[in-house]
Amino acid sequence: MTFIHKYFVSGWPETRRLKAVHPSWQGELTFFPNGAFFGGGMNPNGAWRISADGRTLDICWKHWTRDVLVRNPEGYSNGTLNIIGLLPGAWQNIECESAIPL
Repeated sequence: MTFIHKYFVSGWPETRRLKAVHPSWQGELTFFPNGAFFGGGMNPNGAWRISADGRTLDICWKHWTRDVLVRNPEGYSNGTLNIIGLLPGAWQNIECESAIPL
């Protein structure tokens, strides 16, 4: 919550909002350049990282198991979760474990 409060006071950083589709829900995920994200079904949060070669996106949910998605022409997918759109290349080297929690 301190992450969110900080940006209410000083302004939001650049974000990227991508559509997510899962068999149980669909909605928008908001990605922050520091490796944090929130959104989706029940508005969960967590951390994310893109592999050094840009082929995989790890979604590290705070309350669920990690999803590893593979890049495709529309975004990223693992057969269950599809994220439509791509994240900026400058954001690709953040580790899930070091992301600032929401």
